[in-house]
Amino acid sequence: MAMLSEKVKHQVKETLKDLKDTVKLVVFTQEFECPSCGDNRVLMEELSSISDKVSVEVLDFVRWR
Repeated sequence: MAMLSEKVKHQVKETLKDLKDTVKLVVFTQEFECPSCGDNRVLMEELSSISDKVSVEVLDFVRWR
């Protein structure tokens, strides 16, 4: 399910188009996500799909330790 409207996606794409370097978004979560953790993960994945300069890495902090 998309969180961002097409208008917002276009605005984000325009904002990110001049990035010179890549950006990695690191999302820490756990198997049993908090109420907003899932939304945060989905949003970060959606942002990374807008620009090839943005990537996302999802880490389960329980397993990551």
